[in-house]
Order: sequence, then C-alpha cells, then structure tokens
Amino acid sequence: MRSLVYEVARRTGQESIDHKVFAAAKSFCGQIALQCIETALEMGGGCGYSAGYLVQELFRHANMIEIYERTTEIEKLIMARNLLP
Repeated sequence: MRSLVYEVARRTGQESIDHKVFAAAKSFCGQIALQCIETALEMGGGCGYSAGYLVQELFRHANMIEIYERTTEIEKLIMARNLLP
C-alpha cells in the first residue's frame, strides 16, 4: 500500500497523469483501511461501536474514504477503461 501511494506521489509531479494508478491507489488503500478497521471492531466487541472510542471514529473515516470524491465502483470503471484499448 505504501509503495502504491509513493508511486502516485512520484507521478503527480510529472506532466502526464496516469489516472488508473490514482484510481488503483485510492481503491486499494480504502479497501485495506476498511478491512483493518472492521477487524479492530470485531476484536473490540461492543466498545468499538460506542462513541468516545478511537475505533468508532476510525470506522467512520474509513467509510468516508470509500465514498469521498468517487465511489469504489467508479474507481474500478476508471481502471478498466484505461486498461482496455
């Protein structure tokens, strides 16, 4: 995940922007973040869903990553469109 983000940062400074790399980074990082937070919620039990705990706040932020700017489905369409000739 870190390598993908570094690759996006490196390509940002270039003149030609590769949208499929940006879409892949956003989609992959969002999915991994959500999986990690869901695992933490399962481990914490009911405390993870209570207000005032960090896990609950991180869960809200991880869900926002999935829908902020573009949904994950749109990101997949962008990647597919750039892969096909």
